[in-house]
Amino acid sequence: IADDIPTTRTCHYYVKGALPNLGPLLTVALTKQDEDPFDDNWNLSMAAATCLGLISTTVEDEVVPVIMPFVEQNIQSENWRLRDAATMAFSSILDGPSTEVIGPYVNQSITFLLKALNDSNVMVKDTTAWTIGRICELHVRSIPHNIFPTLLSGLTEKLQGESPQVASQACFALHNVAAAFSADDAAEKTGTNALSQYMPTLLDYLLKASDRPDADESNLRPAAIE
Repeated sequence: IADDIPTTRTCHYYVKGALPNLGPLLTVALTKQDEDPFDDNWNLSMAAATCLGLISTTVEDEVVPVIMPFVEQNIQSENWRLRDAATMAFSSILDGPSTEVIGPYVNQSITFLLKALNDSNVMVKDTTAWTIGRICELHVRSIPHNIFPTLLSGLTEKLQGESPQVASQACFALHNVAAAFSADDAAEKTGTNALSQYMPTLLDYLLKASDRPDADESNLRPAAIE
């Protein structure tokens, strides 16, 4: 490298500076979902969620006060597009902020999200199941201990009688719960952990899900087996 070419570059925090204006634009774009809940074609809403997720990992804690007002204002809206967009916005900022900042919101939201698994709109249910899966992946320790049985019950119920898309997301969430407890030090000492007592029921539901007639749709069979 030539001596007159700098080897380091100064970060000018462009994304952080644009966040107050960019964040609201992305939340509006999140409401541009396709009407067909089973259409996986790339669309504006998906692009906005991806962009918001990348911003979240870049600016970290700074994204929370910008996005959470939209989430809190719209997650119980009568308009399914706003409910879905608010839930997706929350999911998109779970990776990046510290547990100290995002953890309280996770703690407060999990009970509502479990109820939203029974939303009248399949897209909202799908996004909710995905969001719970992300919480179990990234912030499982922020879930209130007393909610844990209800969490497992709510997810296993989605394995039967729901669309393959929603059931597959429930499998994703259960997988992340199991992964979180696989690293539990208590299991090495006692041979058991907080998940052990639920394993027979979970295995039964997962095997039934993998044997559903529509298990070839939405990656349900591989998700259940995994």
